[in-house]
Amino acid sequence: MLEFEPIADFALLESLLVEAKRAGVTTVSCNIECFDERLRPEIMPAKGRIPLDTYVRTWEKCLEIFGQNEVFTVAIAGIGETDESLIRGIEMAAYRGVMTFVVPHSPAVGAVFEAMAAPTAGRMLSLYKRAVEIYTKYGLDICASRAGCVHGGGFSAIKDVARFGDC
Repeated sequence: MLEFEPIADFALLESLLVEAKRAGVTTVSCNIECFDERLRPEIMPAKGRIPLDTYVRTWEKCLEIFGQNEVFTVAIAGIGETDESLIRGIEMAAYRGVMTFVVPHSPAVGAVFEAMAAPTAGRMLSLYKRAVEIYTKYGLDICASRAGCVHGGGFSAIKDVARFGDC
C-alpha cells in the first residue's frame, strides 16, 4: 500500500507509480480528506491549497497503473462538511473509478479540533450505506482491495457494511 500527496509533475508521478508497482505495490491512496471546497483551506491549510483537479488527475494516473478497486482516497466525516457534500465527493470519485474510504473524525486531546464532536454511529452507518450504493453503481468493490487500511478494515466500518449490510 502506498499513500502519497499529489504532485504537479505528472511525468514524475507516473514514473514513481510504475516503479512502486514493479516493487510490488498493489494499492494506492491519495487522500483528499475533505471534498468541500469552502472548508478545505480552513480545515487543512496546506492540503486545502491543492486544487481538486490535481487530485482527479492524480487518481486517473493511479487507475491507469493500478486498476479498478486498487485506488482510494480518504475522506473524514465530522469535520464540518454536510452529508450531501461528502456524498457528492464520493460520487465524483467513484464515477472516475476511485473509492473513498470514509472515516469518522476522532477528536484527540490537545489537537486543534479536539472540541469538534465525532460523528454519531447513526450518521456514519448512513454514510457508509450510501457510499457502498455508489460503489456498486459504478462497479466498484471495496472488499476487493488487496492492501492497506481498506483491505484490513482499519479506521472505518465501511467494509463491514459492504459485506454484511446493516449490523
